[in-house]
Parts: sequence; structure tokens; C-alpha cells
Amino acid sequence: MADNINLFDWRSLTESVNKIKPAKSFILDTIFKTPVSHVADVVDIELITGRTKLSRFVNKNEGPQLVGKDTSAQVVTFRLPRIFEKKVFTANELAAFKTDSSVYAGSAADITRQAELYKARELQALQDRLARRKEQMACQILTTGALTVTQSNIEFTYNFKYGQGQSLVTLTGSDKWDQATPKIATQIRKQKKSMIDRSGAVPTIGILGTDAAEKFVQDTAVMKDLNNLNYKVGSLDLNGNIGDNGADYIGRAYGIDWYVYGGTYTDDSDASQELFGTKLCVLVAPDNSFRKHSGPIYRIENGQSLTIRSDVYVAPFVDEYGTSMEWLLECKPLPAVHNPDRVIAITTY
Repeated sequence: MADNINLFDWRSLTESVNKIKPAKSFILDTIFKTPVSHVADVVDIELITGRTKLSRFVNKNEGPQLVGKDTSAQVVTFRLPRIFEKKVFTANELAAFKTDSSVYAGSAADITRQAELYKARELQALQDRLARRKEQMACQILTTGALTVTQSNIEFTYNFKYGQGQSLVTLTGSDKWDQATPKIATQIRKQKKSMIDRSGAVPTIGILGTDAAEKFVQDTAVMKDLNNLNYKVGSLDLNGNIGDNGADYIGRAYGIDWYVYGGTYTDDSDASQELFGTKLCVLVAPDNSFRKHSGPIYRIENGQSLTIRSDVYVAPFVDEYGTSMEWLLECKPLPAVHNPDRVIAITTY
């Protein structure tokens, strides 16, 4: 991060926080790759399904065939969700970096350096909170087709129209992965074919929750397929540490790259929660229909209305007594699945 962050200027703070490398986010970074910036809070999102029809031939002297407009698309209107948080610094805290009394400082240069590190650390903390929230949103939307938020101050739901038995599949009976002789390979091929039939898209990424991954690598047929592809079965260690982005690559089978995902977050009650259902197997055919929407920030400066198009906005606010300062962070993010036929979330047992 650049030195000399101006504590009292929103442009400096906003530029600095947007330059910070956020906590790694496997689902958001791997699946939702297409950013879309909006100039308004309320946006229309098109949900597309199908798209497996063929072009038609004509005779030598025949005119063009009339092709009907795509009626499979649905348009849903959402108000982008708003994240608005603050950090409070007292005048005494800030003054500690301006005097020789700082226990970390041996010179004026040391004082400046420690002040910059302090500011950078606090900005990083804000950015990491936001990154985890975006990842949580992306995980919930990808695996359930909806985002539901229930807090003491607000409740809302965004629905991306996943079809039961299509994008959402719950295995039953002998198809479940916890059976004595599971049919995991058969189920994967069946669901892969189902996606191809509906959308013409081929899944290339498979994401397994930690419990589903254990069943996956313990299955004899799966291990045979991996072994036929020259994967060393003995090297698949799911008891090791999950990667720093919450995911580990475990191999390729059935034309799909497989990952085990074990990301967690801490809820408002300080309890650890899974970001991704432990019994889930999610197949994805990634393209630009998996998008990261973001909305504008509205402010008034020098009597003028500002519309700020920034992924993350941070601004300072000094109280009327000059005894404390707040950093106000605002963001309006929404991951979205525009083509639900390109994802299948399977509850394996």
C-alpha cells in the first residue's frame, strides 16, 4: 500500500482501500468473474434459461427464416443491497502517533511509519470483512439460487429462479452418496447430461463440500476413474489444511475439475459457520452470466451532489467536538446467476 494515506480525505481513503488485496475468495473469484457497475441502485437483471435450439437451413433462392424472439428470459428488478459500516478513532488514539511517547517509535520517521501501518491495518480489516461478506453472498446464491438476509435491523430476499429438480437436486434412496454401495459416478454423469440437455452448456467445475468430498474420494468407481487418468489416489489428502482461499484442487474426472471447499465465517453470535454446505456437490459451466454487480454511492460535497462509482467507498467524518473521527465504508454488491441452467447444486445425502 502507498504511504501517506490522508485520514481526512475520502478520495485518499477510497483509493487506498480499493488498492488493498482483499481476503481470497474462491467462489467469487472462480465463478463470478464478470463485473458490472451500475449508475442506479435499482437494476433489472435478466435471467435466461434454455438456449439449445438450432439454426435453420433454407433453399438456394429462399429468403431468411423468421426466428422468434427469446421468450425464455425473465427480468427481475432488484434494489442493490447496501453495506454501510464505520470504525471510530478517538483523538487520543490518533495523537499517539504524533508524539515521541509512542512505545514503537524511535524517531520521527518511525512515528510516521507506525501511523501508516496502523491506518493500513485498519483499512485491511474493513476490506477483509467486506470480502468475506461478498463470498458468503456468492456461496449462498450459487448453492441455493437465492440470497436471504435476516438481521435485527433488516430482512430481504433475492431469488434467481432455480428450478427444483433442475438447478436444485436432492438425492434420495439408493442414489444418496452415503449408501453402502453409492453410485456417485453414475449420478455425476446423469447430472452433467441434464445440464447439457437444458442449456447446451457442459459443466467444467465441480465443487464439493467437505463431507461430500470424503464420500467422493472413498468411492471405488471414482477412484478408478481418477487412477485411469494417472492421478495418484494416495495423494488426495482431505485431512490437510484447506487452501488460503478456502478451496483445494483434488483432481479431474468426467471432464470436470474438482475442488473441495471448506471456507468458514464467524456469525454475529461469534459462532463459526460453513460458507458452503458440507454435503453439497455443485456443478458449474462458468461464463459471463455469473456476474458481480455493484451500485453507486451518493454523497454531497461543497453543495453539489456526487455519484461515486467505486467498488468500495471509504470516507472520514469528524464529530462536532473534534474528539473522534469515523471511517464510513459503503458498498452495494450483488453476485448474480443470470443463467440458472448453468449450475446444478446437488444435496448428496
